[in-house]
Amino acid sequence: MNNAIATLTIGCVVLAGGCDKGSKKPQAAPETTQGSPDKASAPKRRPTARVVKKGVGVVKLWTTGSLDVPESVQYDPARKVLYVSCINGKPTEKNGKGYIAKVSLVGKLVAQKWATGFDAPKGMGLAGDTLYVTDITRLHAVDTRTGKIKKTVTAPESKFLNDIAIGPKGEVYVSDMITGMIHVLKGGKLVTFVNLKGFKGSNGMLLQDGALLVGTATGIVRVTLPDGKASLYVRVSGFGMIDGLKAYGADSYLMSNWKGRTQLVSRAGKVTVLLDTTAKKIQSADFEYVPDQRMLIIPTFFHNKVVAYRIR
Repeated sequence: MNNAIATLTIGCVVLAGGCDKGSKKPQAAPETTQGSPDKASAPKRRPTARVVKKGVGVVKLWTTGSLDVPESVQYDPARKVLYVSCINGKPTEKNGKGYIAKVSLVGKLVAQKWATGFDAPKGMGLAGDTLYVTDITRLHAVDTRTGKIKKTVTAPESKFLNDIAIGPKGEVYVSDMITGMIHVLKGGKLVTFVNLKGFKGSNGMLLQDGALLVGTATGIVRVTLPDGKASLYVRVSGFGMIDGLKAYGADSYLMSNWKGRTQLVSRAGKVTVLLDTTAKKIQSADFEYVPDQRMLIIPTFFHNKVVAYRIR
């Protein structure tokens, strides 16, 4: 979600009204985004494909039915399903209507309201049979065997808890996009681990090589564990707040900004745009990536659907 999310509480109704919530007619062939400005390199059988950049591209696989403001997607490899957090209201609205949907890997809605009792659920993290879910200022632990909330913890002085990363020993790290704080669950309580306010917030996160990588409005910040020392790892300019963040191979990263752009960035800073739906007002929130299937799964927020693509 972008770093202006605080303004969404006032303006999200207007934004939602401007988004196309209707279903689109199925295409005769999968939608492709690949190639280079040289049109001769684009597949002739898909003349409607939009060329973005040479090399890596995506092919659309499926689109779910209607969901209520889907914000994040989490893959459960043990059960081969996707969990989708649905705000079902405004991003900071405490209405008790938020829920987690369960979706198959082919886009079928298995259970729309699989887990309920949330206000505005967002980022998720999986540790064994426990699905952790952020919910404005609270962190919920959901039993994946039953879909029931088994524990809830409040983060003191938090304003907008967002993403979750699970450490190698089951540590639960939680970002706060507004304050820039990273919290960690210790002894049943959320305590402050590191302050990234100087990097303009904290949002998407992942664990890699014993360090916590955090998406900010400056770029990817690397936080060493367990000492919490932070440094700018990959500078990303002109992109805004990094919402979704996933590793792609050993030295590249998939990232999205809430407005609708999803791109691949190498450690050296090379950028490959995969999708850009900004002009269509279709958001790209906290996505999931399933490496063994090269599947990129994007929740479209106010567009009320989840869309999956194959990276090729």
